[in-house]
Amino acid sequence: MEKIIKAGTKTPEVVADIETGNILIKGVIIPENPVIFFSELEALLSECNKSSGSLRLNIDLEYFNTGAARYLYEMFKNLHNYQEAAVNWFYEPDDEDIYESGVEFRDLSGIDFNIIAKN
Repeated sequence: MEKIIKAGTKTPEVVADIETGNILIKGVIIPENPVIFFSELEALLSECNKSSGSLRLNIDLEYFNTGAARYLYEMFKNLHNYQEAAVNWFYEPDDEDIYESGVEFRDLSGIDFNIIAKN
């Protein structure tokens, strides 16, 4: 079963396959109130993990603000609470900021990230 959080003008699209635990987060994250978006996202992560026993986050962000960065970091740290979690962090080859953010999140959270340049 697939669940979708539709993209807003300030939030990304989230597509989750509940049975496999695969989740795609794509777009921009610049919400005025990040608590609302990230609470919904955390509930979805938990639901996927309960159903599949694992999570694979595919993150393809164009931009996120500092408020969202704090919540992303917390989300990545919380992945230690899941049995099996992996992160694929996608970036455009010429986007050094998104690339460096992925490296920073990986290093700070201790979660193994695959940092992947898009073709």
